[in-house]
Amino acid sequence: MSNTDKVEGKFKQVVGESTDDPALELEGEAQEKMGEVKETLGDAANKVSDKVSEVVDMAKDKLP
Repeated sequence: MSNTDKVEGKFKQVVGESTDDPALELEGEAQEKMGEVKETLGDAANKVSDKVSEVVDMAKDKLP
């Protein structure tokens, strides 16, 4: 999903620049940044999930 936001945002920026529409250009910049934020948060969530799974596996190994 974040990749879509980044691509759509970039497209809006280009169209905004081409049509001299600063509002559309700013909207595109914001959408592109939102895609980057979503990507970063998704990466962080995956890392947390991996660590939780690792801890659960270690705990299972220690149980009788």
